[in-house]
Amino acid sequence: MQALMQDAQWLAALALSLWTGLLATALAAAGAAWVLATVYGTAQWQHLTRWVSPMLAVPHAAFAIGLAVLVAPSGWLLRVVSPWATGLQVPPPWASTQ
Repeated sequence: MQALMQDAQWLAALALSLWTGLLATALAAAGAAWVLATVYGTAQWQHLTRWVSPMLAVPHAAFAIGLAVLVAPSGWLLRVVSPWATGLQVPPPWASTQ
């Protein structure tokens, strides 16, 4: 933590991260408002609503896969803590999938 605070560019990096995060959020909200104002109630709206659900499912599926990789018996979380917390040298033979 001290090395981070002593780095001359950490404040600029933090400001840039916050700026890009806020700008991306504002642009996404403005784009969504524009799409809603432009196509709501039209035939394009019906077409758009058919394609929204698969697009929304992709991030959720990616999160579920990542969570499974993290907490599986041979996952990253157990591998990180096992030398100190469990003493396991190899992943346990727990049945987590069929």
